[in-house]
Amino acid sequence: MCIRDRLFWHWHYWWQAHYLDCLVDAESRRSTKARRAAIVRTIRGIRLRNLGKLIKNRYYDDKAWLALALNRVTQSDKVARPKQLDDLEFNILAGLDSVLGVLPWRTDENFFNVPANGPAAIMLARTGRMDKARALIDWIFDNLVTESGLLVDGLRMRMSGPETVDKVYTYNQGTVLGA
Repeated sequence: MCIRDRLFWHWHYWWQAHYLDCLVDAESRRSTKARRAAIVRTIRGIRLRNLGKLIKNRYYDDKAWLALALNRVTQSDKVARPKQLDDLEFNILAGLDSVLGVLPWRTDENFFNVPANGPAAIMLARTGRMDKARALIDWIFDNLVTESGLLVDGLRMRMSGPETVDKVYTYNQGTVLGA
């Protein structure tokens, strides 16, 4: 094993978000002390690996998936509400582009896509912000639906105007169906 692997050089924030979501699933089916401890340890590990603040990640899709998982943690009456959840949700809301009203893929980016806005729309809907969730989904349907009904990945804003990134990914279809 190379030194980078031993130091966990490659680390995927959104993989951890999905892992946390799976832990919450298990705990909701059969709550045990070990499952609750795994949730708490995983949240702490994500926070530590992200150098203390969950909002330091530049990718809005990653942050939206983590916000969804952390929100599910709050449904357990035996696990404390994650302290950084409010900051994470506020950071996502603050990331909405002032002109388009949707999230870029990452901070300081001119690419607006389904992977960022689909899970954000789910998060917004689950937290009662239906108007904002609807606005994200409306933008996706107004700008990214092909004649076949499938969604393309996103739009890159160029000086000459919007440029469609016309790759079709299955995960984009599922995320928007979920929203």
